[in-house]
Amino acid sequence: MPRTYKRKLGARKYKDYSTENVETALTKIVDEGWSLRRAAAHYKIPFGTLNNKYYSRYTKKNGGQKVFSDNAERSFLNAACICGDWGFPLTITDLRLLAKNYLNEKGRNVGRFIDNVPGVKWAYSLLNRHKDEVSQKVAANIKRARANVSRETVNKYFDHLRETLKDVPVGNVIILNLLYLL
Repeated sequence: MPRTYKRKLGARKYKDYSTENVETALTKIVDEGWSLRRAAAHYKIPFGTLNNKYYSRYTKKNGGQKVFSDNAERSFLNAACICGDWGFPLTITDLRLLAKNYLNEKGRNVGRFIDNVPGVKWAYSLLNRHKDEVSQKVAANIKRARANVSRETVNKYFDHLRETLKDVPVGNVIILNLLYLL
């Protein structure tokens, strides 16, 4: 599983301001001529942070940067979903090899990946970044003949079962008791 940072108790607080406040402060600076110090004090944003935002410094996120763009990550996940719809769900290893093939096609060599294959933590981090769109589930292996059963076939089975069991007491049928419990 990917590492998740947990801040220690009493550690320095970061980003105790909202992005809306930063945007409002920047518009006050640009449109109404407020000073950086006045806007920082009024909206309770650190002066250095507001100064960096105003001059467009340090635009990258904290921590390690992603290797793939958002579009590339979404295309990996879309390909995995399509394979799952076709009845061939991808495993974590398959997802990693898909990313390796992408890097090889682009001619990129990423130094932090061994043999250009992303690690298991990368795959779990990818799923964690897009957890609202996709999730990892264990696939149940069933034969294609069972997967192609239609609604009409199932309805016909239960209609026939109802006719067969109409004179049998319910207490004598174990399967019906299980169905009532569900």
